[in-house]
Amino acid sequence: MIAATADNNDVLVMISSTGYTPMLVESAQLAKEYGLQIIAITPNNTPLAGLASLVLPIKHQETDFIYKPSASRYAMLALVDVISMAIAVKNKRRSRDKLRRLKIALDAHRGGLERQPLGD
Repeated sequence: MIAATADNNDVLVMISSTGYTPMLVESAQLAKEYGLQIIAITPNNTPLAGLASLVLPIKHQETDFIYKPSASRYAMLALVDVISMAIAVKNKRRSRDKLRRLKIALDAHRGGLERQPLGD
């Protein structure tokens, strides 16, 4: 749905530990048709990587042990945080007011007494 409603002013960040998930590849194709830039956090030489404007390649050695959290998932989420922070710092004026409003809304939602971290 995001890929279908975005335009060439938007950037789509896509995360895939394999780069082959059909739903993600189809979404990337649609986004590309609408002129979006795509940042893919995925292995190189995969269908998703082939559609991306920028690939942040990952390499992982996951197992099929279902009770163990995926280490690559944490690495990919950390990359999203780094990208978000870099964009916010680069666009300080535009992002500062939005982040301030977000913080005020979160504090009010939590009761408004003690300031808590955004990620809490």
